[in-house]
Amino acid sequence: MVRRRTFTRAHLFPPLLPGTTKDGGREGVGESLTLAPLLFRTHHTAYHTAHHTATMRVATPPALAFTRPHTVLGTLLSTGALCSGSPVLPYAATATLASNVFIVGLNQLTDIQIDAINKPELPLPSGTMSVVEAIAITKASLVVAVVASLLSRSLWLVATTVVSCAVGTAYSAPCVRLKRNPCAAAACIVAVRGVVANVGLALAGGRPLRHVGALCAYFSCFAAAIAVLKDVPDTKGDAAHGVSTAALALGRSAAVGLATAFVCAALAAVAAGGSLVLRSGAAIAFLHFVPLALVTAVCGSTDRGVKRLYMRLWSLFYASYGAVWVVGAR
Repeated sequence: MVRRRTFTRAHLFPPLLPGTTKDGGREGVGESLTLAPLLFRTHHTAYHTAHHTATMRVATPPALAFTRPHTVLGTLLSTGALCSGSPVLPYAATATLASNVFIVGLNQLTDIQIDAINKPELPLPSGTMSVVEAIAITKASLVVAVVASLLSRSLWLVATTVVSCAVGTAYSAPCVRLKRNPCAAAACIVAVRGVVANVGLALAGGRPLRHVGALCAYFSCFAAAIAVLKDVPDTKGDAAHGVSTAALALGRSAAVGLATAFVCAALAAVAAGGSLVLRSGAAIAFLHFVPLALVTAVCGSTDRGVKRLYMRLWSLFYASYGAVWVVGAR
């Protein structure tokens, strides 16, 4: 009869081997064996963490993240919608894209300490891009924007580029820094996204002006909503560095409610004065945004929930310019 031997954890991982101490000679051999499973798990976790980080960096290069792609997409869609079919389109796309990169680049250069708290994943606070590299990209973008607008030989595109970059500079530059006041900051965003872009690009693209006023009113509401909502997850860093925002003045939930009111005003205007197709689109947009906004406000406006709502707001912004593009192409 074969006797079966039972192995316990003490047999497999003895605390100390015979003849060893904790301080000399063969010290710690048994302890190393005891820690083997823990060391393996730690190494396994560290490997997968490093692999995940490397994958994220490959997926989003620092230079791309520095441009703030969600704003770039909105700029390109607005340019295409208002300048499609015009010979000025390539110049306009280049100028507005470069202007966008200049504005967001300058903002990041002046907000490194704030972003270290609010958005530590951005290239500058995370260290994936140096300040020297960021300055070079920002300066080059300004040069490209101005040169492209001049090459277009369109006075309206030149004016749009210059005014947009000037307002963006006043928004972020330390000598002016309009972003410290919530009303002035919102006015900058509304001026560029709601008025300057629509009027300037429509004139540069040769669009009829009969609908430009309605476009300005509609997208000004969206720009105001963006201006309010973008600061809601950033209250900690803004408060630490003396930047006043609607979220700090009114509270996070109230700020979400204010942004939602701006969106509802834009959609209500479309529903009241638009065709059946536009009314249907406004209803779909309402159902796409407002229920999530209400849930976000009621549930305490967590950072994750507000960021999700903020990107949904941008998706409506994209869809709106996509609709303008399709209607204008007919």
